[in-house]
Amino acid sequence: MNPQTRADLLRDLLLARSAVSEFVRGLSVAQFNEGSAARWSPAHHLDHLCRSNAPVAAAMAVPDRLPRVPDDRRSRTFAALYADYQARLAEGVQATGRFVPEPSGDLAAGLAEYQDGLDALHAQAQTWPETDLETLAMPHPVLGLLTVREMLYFTLAHNLHHLRGMQARLEHP
Repeated sequence: MNPQTRADLLRDLLLARSAVSEFVRGLSVAQFNEGSAARWSPAHHLDHLCRSNAPVAAAMAVPDRLPRVPDDRRSRTFAALYADYQARLAEGVQATGRFVPEPSGDLAAGLAEYQDGLDALHAQAQTWPETDLETLAMPHPVLGLLTVREMLYFTLAHNLHHLRGMQARLEHP
């Protein structure tokens, strides 16, 4: 994936939602819950995504509360943002605070919450003009102040990163 426009982001967010949902639906309840706080289960990954996606959707619902981006600031590309995120992960950055998962263990409920959350984010992103993605910003706990476009890039990359984490967990229990 290499989204550049709002339309690309909207499409790719739906593709990520489908890929995560399809993978989780293919798990048994035991597979979904196999793991721990130290070595996340798919349930941990999914709960973390719910906790991460929801604030982005909520912030996008109130654009008048978001800070403006300095005139000389432009969004990084999806690839550049993803590389920055990977570099922070390599430094040992981990989820903290409200982003630490506490999964219920209920596969159906977890999947429904994930899908509803990404649907809400997608619906908000549909209402935004392309230009506003560059002119408003959101804080990210690890990457700092991001343009809204960069936050959507991050959200897409983050969902795919955790899908790979779930897949790896199943391959290497």
